[in-house]
Amino acid sequence: MVEAKIDPEKKVLFLLIFVALVAGIYGTYAYFSAQSTSDEQSVTTGTMKLSFDDSTPIVNAENIIPIGESTILTKATKKSFSITNTGDYDATVTILLTPTEITENLKSLDFKWALYENGTKIAENTFLNSVVNTPIILKNNITLTVGATKSYELYIWINETGSPQDELQNGKLSATINATAVQ
Repeated sequence: MVEAKIDPEKKVLFLLIFVALVAGIYGTYAYFSAQSTSDEQSVTTGTMKLSFDDSTPIVNAENIIPIGESTILTKATKKSFSITNTGDYDATVTILLTPTEITENLKSLDFKWALYENGTKIAENTFLNSVVNTPIILKNNITLTVGATKSYELYIWINETGSPQDELQNGKLSATINATAVQ
């Protein structure tokens, strides 16, 4: 029987390699285990109240006739609403108009909307690229402090161009107004 003898220096080297391998495996496991967990996260939300002149967020505009800029405030379809921050934190608000129905003939540069605050126009645009169920941003980055209320009027009309606008007749728009906020 032949007895194998291992040099003591090789034993130490083998032991060091084995210890390094085991340490590497456990170290890698510990690193990835620590990376796969996180501290508990908390989200704080506030509340907002949206009030409408007729208690509904729905806007209906049909049988609209062309009007001039000077008569928008008296003849255009109008929807009044208010937003109140009833939460515990100041908020940045975005007001949205989401068409639930818009006839193709009203997707025009001449079919317009304007948003007013305290009698002053703060935003205006057309319905040219409107898509059903796709929100239109009426106004964003509105700062609303805790307890504050802001009131708005949305006007919708066909802009009088002085030329025949027969293609805009018998059009219909139905939409909802809503608001989103971030703290």
